[in-house]
Amino acid sequence: MHPLMSIVPTPPTDLARALHGARCVGVEFMYKPRPVEPRARLTFDLTLQSRLDELARTPDSAVVLLCADDATITSLQSIIASSRIPVQTALVNPLPHPSPPDPDTPTACGWDDPERWHAVTTTDRWARLTCALEIGAQLAKSGGALIFAAHDALWGRGLLARLSAFSLRHTTQSIPAAVSPYTPYQHSALPGVETPRWAITAINAAFGRDPAIRQHMTRGSYQGFWGKTGLLPFALCQTVLDKADRRVWEDDLEIDRAIRAAGNASRALWVEDAQVYRQALPVFDESDVRAVIDRTLHYSLNVPARPLGANSLLMRHLPLLFELRRETNPSYRRALLLTERIAHDCLTAAEARIQRIGATWIDWGSYRHVVRVGDPFVTVWIKHTGA
Repeated sequence: MHPLMSIVPTPPTDLARALHGARCVGVEFMYKPRPVEPRARLTFDLTLQSRLDELARTPDSAVVLLCADDATITSLQSIIASSRIPVQTALVNPLPHPSPPDPDTPTACGWDDPERWHAVTTTDRWARLTCALEIGAQLAKSGGALIFAAHDALWGRGLLARLSAFSLRHTTQSIPAAVSPYTPYQHSALPGVETPRWAITAINAAFGRDPAIRQHMTRGSYQGFWGKTGLLPFALCQTVLDKADRRVWEDDLEIDRAIRAAGNASRALWVEDAQVYRQALPVFDESDVRAVIDRTLHYSLNVPARPLGANSLLMRHLPLLFELRRETNPSYRRALLLTERIAHDCLTAAEARIQRIGATWIDWGSYRHVVRVGDPFVTVWIKHTGA
């Protein structure tokens, strides 16, 4: 078992044994219980069900749910019970850090109840990624692949077959490529979910600022493995375990780097058919939009830039085509004004923290990620709320 991972009660060896014979293993990271708020719950249920349905259409498939706690597993029981494919569950969280590099961080940052904050060895995503990678490495002799998915990924009929064929077409060193679909629909409506149209337009405007991205992907000169959905052949799992640095916060980019550094292939597949692949986020108001933008901007701080965050896609200068759209499309113009204002506010707040204490931070799930400009590594903290 990797030292950055704590698993109770099912270790990767037992999970791999239970998954023996599966050639398509869906991996879901469940960092908190199923949502209670009606719109968020329906969004979660519809997107998850779409992925389970597509796995069920794929021969020799199974799914493993790597969860934060028993309450999370319990909240998923009705979905697990109705699944048409085998489901395995495990509890996976990062271990406490025995000697954090900056143990006085909670006090220096002025957090409430600093004595209750404790450092962990890595992000919870890396802990769960490590577990999944160890499962895949143990299944390598049988062929097949892990299929990672974020909660907002909506899979349609035929997506996994397309990804598998695309992976095989880009085989390198006798190993199929790691591949991900990429959609221009970074946010979209779901049936029965009252998602404001302005929120959908805002997210798509914020992240759709590069008109050449499709060409970059076609040439293979762009990141190929993405955290939203990623197919990773079992045969590459040990390579990633050996070569990826789990201190890097942006894990999908680090996995992509590790694969390419080993001489293997990583490619992104542009999918413009919304019936095959798109994303649908639980984003319903301005605070939700702000959370997405703030987290994305914090990812960019590992590369120093002036002004702060200038290297982020969110802050990229609009090309002429999009400037014309801004002038002629009122809803697009309003979306840009909103997202640019939010991005400016988030960066101003981060800059103030950096000027004061040399770092900033962002909360994601139960964990707080402390970020320093120019440093790809993060320190991760969790607040103990018990007696």
